[in-house]
Amino acid sequence: MKQVKIRAAKLNDLKTIQDLNYELIIYENVHNPSVEYNANWPYEPAGKKYFKRVITDEDYGCCFVAELENEIVGYLSAMLKKGPDRDVVIIYLDTAIIVEKYRSQGIGRKLAKKAIVWGKRKGANRAQLDVSASNDHSIKVYENGGFRPIKMIMERKI
Repeated sequence: MKQVKIRAAKLNDLKTIQDLNYELIIYENVHNPSVEYNANWPYEPAGKKYFKRVITDEDYGCCFVAELENEIVGYLSAMLKKGPDRDVVIIYLDTAIIVEKYRSQGIGRKLAKKAIVWGKRKGANRAQLDVSASNDHSIKVYENGGFRPIKMIMERKI
């Protein structure tokens, strides 16, 4: 495999990031249908605002892309959060996806590492993420990266 380049996202990457996030939502809706994510969210005003903010507002968050031969093959967005019930600053790894044919090649790990380094530079002392309980592959990947479950969120339709 050619060398993957990890870099900070730019505003001109927005459309590609939105398209990748759309694919992520479709994937989640297929593999975890009880959640029912809004696939149009990346293109709606709230989604566009979120991605613009993580790309441009360093006090809020960050967004990194993975490039292979000048093509974006994945991204990760993250934001800083204060622990409401703990004295911690958290780099929260929010959304990430790697184009299917490039998965399981360490690209996601490189993106996460870049975001965590960014978070440490901004004062974070913890990294956090959430993952669908049914996504066994990703859970194993995150556990191999040092993440451990700290709580469980349960949900039902009403």
